[in-house]
Amino acid sequence: MSAVPGEPRARGKGWIRVLRVALLAASAALLASALRDADLGRAGALVVRMGPWCVLVLLPALLGNGLQTLGWRPVLELLGCRVRAGVLLLVRVASEAVFMTAPAGTAVADSTALWMLERRLGVPVPAGLAALAARRTLLVLTNGLYVALAFVLGHAYLERAATGLGGGPWLAWLVLGMAGILLGSSALMAAALLSGNLAGWLRRLLERFPLRASRAWLAARAAGFAETDRHLASLRRAPRGRLGASVAAFSLAWLTDALDTMIVLRLVGGHFGFVQILAVEVLVSLMRSLAFALPSAVGVQDVGYVTLFAAFGLPDAATVGLAFLILKRAKEIVWIAIGYAILLVFGQGRRTATGAGLVASSGAGTNAR
Repeated sequence: MSAVPGEPRARGKGWIRVLRVALLAASAALLASALRDADLGRAGALVVRMGPWCVLVLLPALLGNGLQTLGWRPVLELLGCRVRAGVLLLVRVASEAVFMTAPAGTAVADSTALWMLERRLGVPVPAGLAALAARRTLLVLTNGLYVALAFVLGHAYLERAATGLGGGPWLAWLVLGMAGILLGSSALMAAALLSGNLAGWLRRLLERFPLRASRAWLAARAAGFAETDRHLASLRRAPRGRLGASVAAFSLAWLTDALDTMIVLRLVGGHFGFVQILAVEVLVSLMRSLAFALPSAVGVQDVGYVTLFAAFGLPDAATVGLAFLILKRAKEIVWIAIGYAILLVFGQGRRTATGAGLVASSGAGTNAR
């Protein structure tokens, strides 16, 4: 019996939807359990009493996006693309909005950033792909450093929290293992990127699929794959100081996640120190990565915060945690709206010609020093 065209893909998407709904249902049940003792009226009062001070919750994300822009810009310059920092910041904010709203948002967000770089900044697609790959590697590396810092500084807090979650030192060692995986992954990613053959290897792998249309598509873009590899290989000649500055900027950007959580928690009456917040945030980030199929890890992230606040000894964790979640999610909605507004403006604007003012010609990327 012949299969209906597209049926396997439809079935695959169906299973993904079932998994997503099951994950949402489980996280909703866990969140309801975690908040069963919350005082909804008092939680609302904690949010309302802040008044105009609530605008403070927008600042850490702006700082984090700014630091990521400062870290990413030198990579683009090393590839021969001189881009205005302000415009690149807009690309970053818009792609982050897509990341927070799309299931498996990393791939969609990177595709959005690539489109924006090419459409409005004239960055050639091969250079944009190389810049995104390098940025991803730097993010994984600095995330590993961030998690390792949380283990070193917050080891005692992690052990104490583990006692409230079942005992044993497993929580601290989980964080250490997470740091090791991230640092090891970044080393492998860097070796692959700098080999000068990653895109070519990927093209040859895709060519093995017995689809005539895909082979024709790959053959037509063979030069683009080769150009991407040339851009990536050029990063081997990059001055260490330039990439060191990028590592520092991305590392500081990770710390703004903890700063964000600390400000929101303080505004609703929670008083954890920065090291405690750092330990909580690293564990929540692990939960977010496991719930990648859900936009913004909705439900899973929320359960993580409330559960960990209680485990780390926050007084009245359910009520304060509920107020925290209301404010934090409201802040995310504001940034999502800003990001999509930027996308709308970019979509309506005219394409910037390559090399006209914002970007140097792509040929300079192969000779970047």
